Amino acid sequence: MKPSIKSPSKPGIFATVSKNPVELAAPLAKAKFPILHIVSENDRVLPPAENTYLLQQRLEAQGHTLDVISVAEGTKATQGHHFSHPDPHGGAGTLRARHFLGARDGR
Repeated sequence: MKPSIKSPSKPGIFATVSKNPVELAAPLAKAKFPILHIVSENDRVLPPAENTYLLQQRLEAQGHTLDVISVAEGTKATQGHHFSHPDPHGGAGTLRARHFLGARDGR
């Protein structure tokens, strides 16, 4: 069975998806979903240049944005894929996330 991504507010916008999410830039941009991604720069499992930043470029080409919070290093045990959330006590990363959520919620 293929994984499926569906929008609760716009049913049917995505067909059953078995592609890399990078390939979904056009439907994501069209749906105008707000997107925030926290990424580890040393991720060797899903390298940011081949995933997050590529999706960001494709979305921008479609007139949409992807907000990124960058973490310098993930854990060695996970090849950089997992990491502690940046600034968990209200630093710049948390403030950016709050701004992102508030800006899209009309606050």
